[in-house]
Amino acid sequence: MDFATGLSVSEYTAILDSLIPKTQQKENALLLGLGGGLVANMLHMKNYSVEGVEFDNRIIAAAKTYFNLHPSVVTIDQDARFYMNKLNATYKYIILDLFKAEEQPGHVLTSESIQELRQHLAPGGKIMDNWHGFKTLPLGQGTHILCNTFRQKGFSVNEFRTSEDENYSNTILVFAPSESTPDIEPNAPLSTDDRPVLEVANARANLQWRKSYLRYYQGQR
Repeated sequence: MDFATGLSVSEYTAILDSLIPKTQQKENALLLGLGGGLVANMLHMKNYSVEGVEFDNRIIAAAKTYFNLHPSVVTIDQDARFYMNKLNATYKYIILDLFKAEEQPGHVLTSESIQELRQHLAPGGKIMDNWHGFKTLPLGQGTHILCNTFRQKGFSVNEFRTSEDENYSNTILVFAPSESTPDIEPNAPLSTDDRPVLEVANARANLQWRKSYLRYYQGQR
């Protein structure tokens, strides 16, 4: 965060900012993975009513104490999947920014979970996921599985990258309900509750991403 402006300096946040328009009439946004709250603050500035779900209440406290989380942001200290299963509202944007260290929690990204999320999208709504940068196989296997699972549930997929170098990139995946049946990759499996394959498929990519992350912040890139 730039402490002079209170705004995020992360490139992936800038991409989200460019993709989400300001709304004239108050609309709902759900952020699964609050972190420091800078995405939540950006959504608030665009006139959205924001709910931020965070598994660790210490992170919520840090967001409020050190990162100027706006008091209008409703914070929920729960597991994202558990909270999803209790939802009764609809949202213009559902943003997934979920990481356990470098690992994306696969139980929130199964076919059944995606179906639950779809039921809570407002008309014209979209799901956006902050993801690692790997798409090229073999390290991109998890990306192919995730996109295939969303397509199987009737979503189109668009991607926006912070860098062409996959080792140092975040990818914003944008999923929108589609009228037509999107093409499903025949060789990419699905991630389901009874066969949650994402975390295994992402293991090597996440290891490489963590190594690149450390090199970047140690100035060795």
